Amino acid sequence: MSLLGCVGGLLAFLGLRFSVPNAAARNRLRFRAGLLTEFTEEGIHTQFRDSHGVWIACLRIAGKRRLAAYRATCTHLGCLTLWSEADGEFHCPCHGSAFDAAGDNLRGPAPRPLDLCTIRMTSDGYVEIDASHVLRRAAGQPLPPGSYILL
Repeated sequence: MSLLGCVGGLLAFLGLRFSVPNAAARNRLRFRAGLLTEFTEEGIHTQFRDSHGVWIACLRIAGKRRLAAYRATCTHLGCLTLWSEADGEFHCPCHGSAFDAAGDNLRGPAPRPLDLCTIRMTSDGYVEIDASHVLRRAAGQPLPPGSYILL
C-alpha cells in the first residue's frame, strides 16, 4: 500500500511539474545581451552560446553592418554547433554540417541556414534577444525583418 502511495505521489508531482511553464527556461531564452556599443566590432560574439544557446554576429551584409542573433543549434538534428575562428565557420560536431559566419549552410546534411532569433535595441540602448521566437529562412534568402539591427 505504501509503495502504491509513493508511486501515486510521484506521478502527481510529475504531472504538476510538467503542466506548469518553466519560467527559468523562458527567462533564458529572452534576455538583454548588453549595450549595443559592446557588439559593434565585426565578428562572432560567442559568450551566449552556453548560457542562452545563441551566437551574436556583427557582419557586413550587402554593404551594411548588421547585428544578428543565430540559434546555436544545427538545423539538421539540433546538435549544438561550435564556432571555428580559424575556418570562419560554425561546425556541427554530430554529422559534419558547416555554416558560414552569416549562418548559411555550406555542407553536410543541414537542410537550411542557421535559425535566427528576434533581436531589437531597447530605448535605453541595450540589445535584447528573444530566442523563443525563431525566424527560419531558406538558403539564399535575405535576413527577415526583426532578425537584425542595422549599425
